[in-house]
Amino acid sequence: TTSTLGRYAPFGLSLLLAVGSSWVQADEVSAVSAVPSSSAHAELPEQAGIFKKVQGAVTLRPAGSAQAQARAIASGDALAVGERVHAGKDAGASFTLSDGTELMLGARSSAVVRQYAFNSTTQDGSILIDFLGGQLRVISGLISKKNPENLKVHAPSAVVGVRGTDFVLEAPAVDE
Repeated sequence: TTSTLGRYAPFGLSLLLAVGSSWVQADEVSAVSAVPSSSAHAELPEQAGIFKKVQGAVTLRPAGSAQAQARAIASGDALAVGERVHAGKDAGASFTLSDGTELMLGARSSAVVRQYAFNSTTQDGSILIDFLGGQLRVISGLISKKNPENLKVHAPSAVVGVRGTDFVLEAPAVDE
């Protein structure tokens, strides 16, 4: 159910909060290996997580290529390290990283999981997120529960609402 946050969140994030009747819990997350596969072919970007809810026009732009064509995404699609996620007007998306960290983007918002490493055995790892603008809600997972300093979010000048391991960032909207 939408929490108190839903009543006070900016319009785009409120729209996303209203999409589902419940949030994804860490135990519902599909196991995602944080170890890149080795092969004779060009190495693919490391997978970081899975999109759980997508509403409206949400796109991914491949890692390392500002000129690459963005592609539309849907629930169940994978997110690779370095890919830029962008939610358009009246859109939103939530995705869960393999350590259980949840990220929710509101309308006209963009973010990049710049660095991600997670060892499911030791629960060690690190997350670096570049928040480019709009609205972003972060609910921390195993990495930051073990070592809070290992979750870092770089943001433009932003208003931050922090309540324990659940916080919201807001900055000027981003259009592509």
